[in-house]
Amino acid sequence: MIKIGKRTKLGRSKFEGVYKTIEEIFNYKGFRCIVVLNEIIVSRKEIKDMKWRCGYIGINAKHPFYKKSYDEIEERWRISAHGGLTFSDFGAGKVLPKDYWFIGFDCHHSYDDIKHWTFERVKKEVKELAEQLTIKGLILKGLEDGKN
Repeated sequence: MIKIGKRTKLGRSKFEGVYKTIEEIFNYKGFRCIVVLNEIIVSRKEIKDMKWRCGYIGINAKHPFYKKSYDEIEERWRISAHGGLTFSDFGAGKVLPKDYWFIGFDCHHSYDDIKHWTFERVKKEVKELAEQLTIKGLILKGLEDGKN
Protein backbone atom coordinates (compact mmCIF):
# COMPACT_ATOMS: atom_id res chain seq x y z
CA MET A 1 0.00 0.00 0.00
CA ILE A 2 1.26 3.45 -0.90
CA LYS A 3 1.31 5.85 2.03
CA ILE A 4 1.42 9.60 1.70
CA GLY A 5 4.21 11.17 3.72
CA LYS A 6 6.02 7.88 4.35
CA ARG A 7 9.68 8.01 3.40
CA THR A 8 10.46 4.88 1.37
CA LYS A 9 14.03 3.67 1.06
CA LEU A 10 14.59 2.47 -2.49
CA GLY A 11 18.23 1.53 -2.42
CA ARG A 12 21.76 2.49 -1.61
CA SER A 13 24.16 4.59 -3.58
CA LYS A 14 27.88 4.36 -3.01
CA PHE A 15 27.48 7.16 -0.46
CA GLU A 16 24.29 6.35 1.44
CA GLY A 17 20.55 5.93 0.91
CA VAL A 18 18.10 6.87 -1.83
CA TYR A 19 14.60 7.76 -0.62
CA LYS A 20 11.24 8.81 -2.05
CA THR A 21 8.38 10.40 -0.16
CA ILE A 22 4.95 10.77 -1.71
CA GLU A 23 3.84 14.25 -0.76
CA GLU A 24 0.38 14.02 -2.30
CA ILE A 25 -1.78 11.83 -4.50
CA PHE A 26 -4.77 13.61 -5.99
CA ASN A 27 -7.21 13.33 -8.87
CA TYR A 28 -7.35 16.11 -11.41
CA LYS A 29 -9.16 16.16 -14.76
CA GLY A 30 -9.67 12.40 -14.48
CA PHE A 31 -5.96 11.66 -13.96
CA ARG A 32 -4.17 10.18 -10.96
CA CYS A 33 -1.58 12.84 -10.03
CA ILE A 34 1.38 12.40 -7.70
CA VAL A 35 4.02 14.74 -6.28
CA VAL A 36 7.15 12.98 -4.99
CA LEU A 37 10.10 14.28 -2.96
CA ASN A 38 13.35 12.47 -3.83
CA GLU A 39 16.37 12.44 -1.54
CA ILE A 40 19.88 11.11 -1.71
CA ILE A 41 21.41 11.19 1.74
CA VAL A 42 25.19 11.36 1.64
CA SER A 43 27.43 10.22 4.47
CA ARG A 44 30.41 12.29 3.33
CA LYS A 45 30.60 15.83 4.73
CA GLU A 46 32.22 17.25 1.60
CA ILE A 47 29.20 16.29 -0.52
CA LYS A 48 25.80 17.87 0.08
CA ASP A 49 22.63 15.82 0.36
CA MET A 50 20.40 16.16 -2.70
CA LYS A 51 16.66 16.77 -2.73
CA TRP A 52 14.32 17.37 -5.64
CA ARG A 53 10.70 16.86 -6.59
CA CYS A 54 9.03 15.05 -9.46
CA GLY A 55 5.49 15.20 -10.77
CA TYR A 56 3.66 12.24 -12.29
CA ILE A 57 0.34 11.73 -14.01
CA GLY A 58 -1.29 8.31 -14.16
CA ILE A 59 -3.06 7.57 -17.41
CA ASN A 60 -5.67 4.83 -17.71
CA ALA A 61 -6.12 2.50 -20.68
CA LYS A 62 -8.88 4.65 -22.23
CA HIS A 63 -6.60 7.65 -22.85
CA PRO A 64 -4.87 8.00 -26.27
CA PHE A 65 -1.46 8.44 -24.59
CA TYR A 66 -1.69 5.15 -22.69
CA LYS A 67 1.57 3.21 -23.22
CA LYS A 68 3.09 6.04 -25.28
CA SER A 69 6.68 7.05 -24.52
CA TYR A 70 7.33 10.45 -23.03
CA ASP A 71 9.48 11.32 -26.05
CA GLU A 72 6.59 10.62 -28.42
CA ILE A 73 4.09 12.51 -26.27
CA GLU A 74 6.37 15.51 -26.04
CA GLU A 75 7.64 15.62 -29.62
CA ARG A 76 4.61 14.50 -31.59
CA TRP A 77 1.87 16.21 -29.58
CA ARG A 78 3.86 19.12 -28.13
CA ILE A 79 3.05 18.31 -24.52
CA SER A 80 5.47 20.05 -22.17
CA ALA A 81 6.39 20.29 -18.52
CA HIS A 82 9.25 21.85 -16.60
CA GLY A 83 12.54 20.66 -18.09
CA GLY A 84 10.68 18.39 -20.51
CA LEU A 85 9.02 15.06 -19.86
CA THR A 86 11.51 12.59 -18.41
CA PHE A 87 9.49 9.51 -17.49
CA SER A 88 6.95 7.07 -18.93
CA ASP A 89 6.25 3.59 -17.60
CA PHE A 90 3.83 1.52 -15.58
CA GLY A 91 3.88 2.13 -11.87
CA ALA A 92 6.01 -0.35 -9.96
CA GLY A 93 3.93 -0.32 -6.79
CA LYS A 94 6.38 1.09 -4.23
CA VAL A 95 5.78 4.72 -5.19
CA LEU A 96 3.57 4.71 -8.31
CA PRO A 97 0.45 2.50 -8.35
CA LYS A 98 0.75 -0.50 -10.69
CA ASP A 99 -2.54 -0.02 -12.51
CA TYR A 100 -1.61 3.19 -14.37
CA TRP A 101 0.74 4.23 -17.17
CA PHE A 102 2.65 7.22 -15.79
CA ILE A 103 4.32 10.12 -17.48
CA GLY A 104 6.32 12.60 -15.49
CA PHE A 105 8.91 15.32 -15.16
CA ASP A 106 11.60 16.15 -12.65
CA CYS A 107 12.87 19.34 -11.05
CA HIS A 108 16.49 18.18 -10.84
CA HIS A 109 18.11 20.06 -13.69
CA SER A 110 21.35 22.01 -13.34
CA TYR A 111 19.51 25.28 -12.67
CA ASP A 112 16.84 23.85 -10.34
CA ASP A 113 16.67 24.45 -6.60
CA ILE A 114 14.46 22.66 -4.06
CA LYS A 115 13.64 26.05 -2.50
CA HIS A 116 12.28 27.26 -5.84
CA TRP A 117 10.48 24.03 -6.78
CA THR A 118 8.27 23.86 -3.71
CA PHE A 119 5.52 21.31 -3.27
CA GLU A 120 2.93 23.90 -4.30
CA ARG A 121 4.81 24.85 -7.46
CA VAL A 122 5.31 21.23 -8.56
CA LYS A 123 1.63 20.49 -7.89
CA LYS A 124 0.69 23.45 -10.09
CA GLU A 125 2.98 22.14 -12.85
CA VAL A 126 1.34 18.70 -12.58
CA LYS A 127 -2.08 20.32 -13.00
CA GLU A 128 -0.88 22.26 -16.04
CA LEU A 129 0.41 19.01 -17.55
CA ALA A 130 -2.96 17.37 -16.87
CA GLU A 131 -4.71 20.27 -18.64
CA GLN A 132 -2.56 19.67 -21.74
CA LEU A 133 -3.22 15.93 -21.66
CA THR A 134 -6.95 16.59 -21.35
CA ILE A 135 -7.10 18.95 -24.33
CA LYS A 136 -4.86 16.86 -26.61
CA GLY A 137 -6.55 13.64 -25.50
CA LEU A 138 -9.99 15.01 -26.34
CA ILE A 139 -8.76 16.18 -29.75
CA LEU A 140 -7.22 12.78 -30.54
CA LYS A 141 -10.26 10.91 -29.24
CA GLY A 142 -12.49 13.13 -31.40
CA LEU A 143 -10.37 12.39 -34.45
CA GLU A 144 -10.54 8.65 -33.77
CA ASP A 145 -14.30 8.80 -33.18
CA GLY A 146 -14.75 10.73 -36.44
CA LYS A 147 -13.24 7.83 -38.42
CA ASN A 148 -16.24 5.59 -37.72
